[in-house]
Amino acid sequence: MVRIGTVLLGAALAVAVLRALRRRHAAWVRQGRYEDREARRQIVVDQDRTRVYWLCREPARLAAALDPAVRAETVDDTWSRWTVPTPAGVPRLLTVEVVGDIPELLLAWRTGNGWLPHEGTIRLAAAGTGRTEVSVSVRYRWSPEWAAAAGVRDDPVDGYLARALERIAAAARAATTS
Repeated sequence: MVRIGTVLLGAALAVAVLRALRRRHAAWVRQGRYEDREARRQIVVDQDRTRVYWLCREPARLAAALDPAVRAETVDDTWSRWTVPTPAGVPRLLTVEVVGDIPELLLAWRTGNGWLPHEGTIRLAAAGTGRTEVSVSVRYRWSPEWAAAAGVRDDPVDGYLARALERIAAAARAATTS
């Protein structure tokens, strides 16, 4: 009987803690601190998975495909340093860690330092002969209050992700013609 009471007490405590965390998170969102968001996009590239994977796996090549102003330097197999311009054009440094790598299927990364903490995945799937479906998911924290203070009107991540996938597709096409 004591054991059942202990289990019930533990369950009640867990429910109370979860409710308190949800209230705290909701209060933070109302105060403009942040909210967790995720942007997802996908595109079909006229290139096989091997080529698309190696385009995405090599930081310098991926940076050049994403934007001419973006630079990336490989530190080792796991870490790289990226210089990315803010919307105002100010270069900012990000340190990126590859946390998942299944050749020709998946790349996962995270960055926790600096001004843009986020994590994401790139999934590759065959989409017919010589074609690859590229799916990208990016999880990040967004604060309308912080964005307004920085002069950013709307959440730019989804639009940037769409443009980035188009650039990756164009870089993959260019790799076959050169």
